[in-house]
Amino acid sequence: MLFSPLKPRQGKKLQPNKRQQRAKLSNIIFILFSVLGVIIFWVGFQVAPQRLSLALSRRVPRAKSSLPLFVKPPPHSLLSHATVPQVDAYINGTSTSNTAQSTWLGSMKYLESPSCKQYASCEIHFPFLDIEEEGADWAEERIRNHIDKRTDYAVLTRKGFKALVTNVKSNQDRAFVIAPLEAVEESALPVGPDDFLMGLFDGHGPVGHGTAHFAAMELPALILRNMQRRKKFIPARHVTEGVQSALKDSFVSLDENIPFLETSGSTGIIILRLGTHLFFASTGDSQAFLIKADTARQGPDAVTIVQSTIPHKPDQVMETARIRSAGGSVIPKTNMDTSSRVIIPVGEDGTTLALAMSRSLGDPEGKNANVIIPDPNVDFIDLAKLEQPQQQTDAPSQPRYFVVVASDGLLDKISPLKVAQRMAQSFYHETPPNPLMAANELIQSASQMWFSGGDMMRYRDDISIAVKMIDL
Repeated sequence: MLFSPLKPRQGKKLQPNKRQQRAKLSNIIFILFSVLGVIIFWVGFQVAPQRLSLALSRRVPRAKSSLPLFVKPPPHSLLSHATVPQVDAYINGTSTSNTAQSTWLGSMKYLESPSCKQYASCEIHFPFLDIEEEGADWAEERIRNHIDKRTDYAVLTRKGFKALVTNVKSNQDRAFVIAPLEAVEESALPVGPDDFLMGLFDGHGPVGHGTAHFAAMELPALILRNMQRRKKFIPARHVTEGVQSALKDSFVSLDENIPFLETSGSTGIIILRLGTHLFFASTGDSQAFLIKADTARQGPDAVTIVQSTIPHKPDQVMETARIRSAGGSVIPKTNMDTSSRVIIPVGEDGTTLALAMSRSLGDPEGKNANVIIPDPNVDFIDLAKLEQPQQQTDAPSQPRYFVVVASDGLLDKISPLKVAQRMAQSFYHETPPNPLMAANELIQSASQMWFSGGDMMRYRDDISIAVKMIDL
């Protein structure tokens, strides 16, 4: 009997307090829901601006290194039957791998050169690698050992060193060559095996790589689709006018649909070959050139620039007049700043930007102020009217032609003629031709020049080049 009263009390001490139990359960549920909310928010942020490329809706070899996630392209794609890997968000396209494609598609490695069998079987050619991401020495070794069935083109890039000045850590350049153009299926355009499309986009601003990436992915198919629409209504004798109109409309239409990326934009330049006509369309200050090389001789005089695009700079007479008529103002170039600039208001507090080009893709604040426009300059040249190669091997002149498109990271340090001379040497006087190695040498030289001034705030722009031989 002495022990019986203690048993209930002892039992009560061993039971957990129900209030404490409920409190612990509530805390656990709250933590679980919080973690779930964070996960949902993170996933939503990652895929928010996710879109698929029109231009990349080509068959892509599914190599072992490719990710298994595949989706159908959107209905408006030219190649709606094709199956392509899903694309990361434009702005977040630099996060994971140390390859050239990390600056393009984040962790999506499906266009990496091993996946594409060194590009031998691909119709869309991206930079072989990003020299900065690979490391200069290792990149040169890979380039030197690179064996490709085709030696008529090269695409190469190097991420800049900008973090100390602009806090931008991404490669904001995008470049590509699509050759042959007839590889783009479901297109009723009369394209042949020698036709091609190439482009370069140099982004600027905090997320300029987002604008450049969007343009590089969407513009090629937009151009082809606009040309295809005009083909039904334009007589054959006016084809060049139709293509020029399609190029202009494509740039403007693309600009209207670029995701709003605050204080960011991109240059845009396209080279399109259709039959005997070579078209150039450009907005911004990237440049493209048609080069003539006399392969019967060597030396500086054997290479000439037949045609080049004109960069859009604010101090050009017509551009200055247009900007001022819209109420804008232009800062002339100085010894400290080698580029003139257009003033863009970006805030109600009077904050302004000074952009070093008068036309661009993106830059919504400049468009709202009517001082920046996307309209490209479009021109063409009739290849049939150029001096043609001779059948005789001992002819005194043997002209050959190729095109170059490059960002200002290269052309601010090496003149277009020097670039043309080095590429001509590689194309026509080296056995075997290795234009990729020549492009690497040019990029390395420009890289050294960026750091040769002794400035404590070391800065190097992104450097990109794409070249393509032309068969007449």
